[in-house]
Amino acid sequence: MKLSEFMSEGIMHRKAKLLMDINLNNGESRKKGEIVSVLKNYGGGYYHIEDNEFACKASDSEIEFI
Repeated sequence: MKLSEFMSEGIMHRKAKLLMDINLNNGESRKKGEIVSVLKNYGGGYYHIEDNEFACKASDSEIEFI
């Protein structure tokens, strides 16, 4: 997805708490209970989440909006 497409579709900025540990392919992880920023709703129950240099796609079963 191009940056321009990302910026023009479904932008949101909400905080959420992780409901489970998230492990990435590069070895980084975020622990259950950590607070992240939700920046995009992809639809179908999936969101783009970020925390500093960490970013990934998460499902609505992995986060809870606060």
